[in-house]
Order: sequence, then C-alpha cells, then structure tokens
Amino acid sequence: VKDNITPDFINEFANILNKVTDNKYKSIFIENGTENEVKIELENGQYVGLENLSTGTIDLIYLALRISAGTKITSEKMPIILDESFAYYDDIRLEKILTYLINNYDNQVFIISCTNREKTILDQMGTKYEYIKL
Repeated sequence: VKDNITPDFINEFANILNKVTDNKYKSIFIENGTENEVKIELENGQYVGLENLSTGTIDLIYLALRISAGTKITSEKMPIILDESFAYYDDIRLEKILTYLINNYDNQVFIISCTNREKTILDQMGTKYEYIKL
C-alpha cells in the first residue's frame, strides 16, 4: 500500500496545494522515526513544520490531505462534507478552494457554515448550487 498509494497521494496533495496557494506551498514531507513529523515545502524549497504555519494554512493542508486521500483510496464517487472547514480562511483563500472544488472535484460537496461568506463568493462566481437555510 505504501509503495503504490503514497506516491499518488503525495502528488495529488501537492497538486491541490499548488493550485490553491498559487505555488506558495509546494509539497508535504512526512518524516518517519520515533515521531511522525509533517513538514511543508515552501516556494523557496525550504521545509517548515506545521507549528510555523497559521491556523488557516493548517486547515487548508488538512483539507487537501482529506481530498487526496478520498480520491486515491477509492474510485467511488464519495461526497465530501465540509462542516465549518473554512472558518480560519481569509476571503482569498476561501475563493481559491471553492474554485478548486468546483473545477476539480466531480463529487457532491456539502458545505455547512454559520456565515454567508461561502454563499457570497459562490454567487459572485455565478456558481449553481442548492442553498438550505436551517
């Protein structure tokens, strides 16, 4: 599994991260040892630990990992449920991830939010979606 899935998983993760951050964050490195340490490659080629990144960036990395895992582990059309996943994103990052999901994720996406930011951006983009207010 490690030899067959991991390279595709890392490549898909890097692809998502590159598109959403305009190549600011390039790839991920998971160091094996007594502890697993996750580092992110910056545009200058240096690696930094997650503890050096903002909460919004860490949330973005986590989402990219989830999407990568979902697309590489199964070929089924699995929906993705995002419950307050964008709370720490600024509006630019939010627009970029929504654009990525619209253009690259063929499965159903459920966005649960207590704000109207997602709706506002989707409306500005002219995206068709179903809106349910509870």
